[in-house]
Amino acid sequence: MWLILGGGEHTTQEYIIKSSIQKGIKTALEKQSDTISFVKAFANDTTLEDNIADVVVCSQSFHWMEPAETLAEINRILKKGGIFAAIDCDWPPVCNRQAEEAYNQLSEKVTELSVVCKENDSYHWDKDKHLYNIRKSGYFSYCREIVFCNREKCSSKRFIELAKSQGGLQAILKIAPEKIEPYIKKFEDIISNVLKDTFWLDFCYRMRIGIK
Repeated sequence: MWLILGGGEHTTQEYIIKSSIQKGIKTALEKQSDTISFVKAFANDTTLEDNIADVVVCSQSFHWMEPAETLAEINRILKKGGIFAAIDCDWPPVCNRQAEEAYNQLSEKVTELSVVCKENDSYHWDKDKHLYNIRKSGYFSYCREIVFCNREKCSSKRFIELAKSQGGLQAILKIAPEKIEPYIKKFEDIISNVLKDTFWLDFCYRMRIGIK
């Protein structure tokens, strides 16, 4: 979660990072500056003052947060007229039918093995209910979903790394690598054959917003 706080001549961004993500915290602290600072806290207890934020953003993270408690905290720290945005990316990115089918097949195997390996005891909430939960909270006078995309150049190697970077797959690699590695190899072979060295890729996003 990150926040934009009105700061006179400059805008200060306070990044609120869950304390369990130690690697992310270390990386964040290396990027601090006069206008960017990072605070170690939880989404439902940011430790910030009331009515301090102009914008609060959860980028591909709101599904890990208990919605009722998190939205209550967001309401507390948002100024009147402030904006909350929960942003999620649709996977896989749009590029090539065969590549997308291979990505989906790998994702299905990860889902299957996640149940068998019990790789993750943590709970996550349904992304499709983000807008419903924002509206249900009653904190916002205007709510809606905005869909947009970003086009950029990509390589087959990067596409493969994007798939391999997903949390569920990484968890299985740590617990039972032998169960997923054959499917990763199959995926890599397909992508190397069907995608060019450089091609255009569309990242599609869904942003659910609430204006206080």
